[in-house]
Amino acid sequence: MKPVASGAVRTPDGLRSADALALIEAARTVTPYALVNPYCFEPPVSPQIAAAEAMIDVDIGKIRESFNALADRADWVVIEGAGGWLAPISARQSAADLALALEAPALMVVGVRLGCLNHAQLTRLAVAVRGVRFAGW
Repeated sequence: MKPVASGAVRTPDGLRSADALALIEAARTVTPYALVNPYCFEPPVSPQIAAAEAMIDVDIGKIRESFNALADRADWVVIEGAGGWLAPISARQSAADLALALEAPALMVVGVRLGCLNHAQLTRLAVAVRGVRFAGW
């Protein structure tokens, strides 16, 4: 699941995120796009900026409904964030707020490059501060 995506492209089927399409392909199931990516924006900017420009309020309740529908179809659901743990998904909410609302553990993806250990440890601390279970990296 890619709850909020920006940088999407227009297709005959509407806006599509490459990340969401890759998740659908990896899942190897027939899943409605709107469940996998409930909020999809064209501008390649931070999701909260794209949502504001589109005058759309990102609603975690709507994302939760999509998550629950996906969970009913699968043994587990991978939730891919956008921009990082504290990246805003709306004017009032971050990826951390979404993880809390979905009661989802955090699995961190770390880019292996100079400074990555510090960045990863800071993110792990931020996850712990929010009270979200850390599943690993």
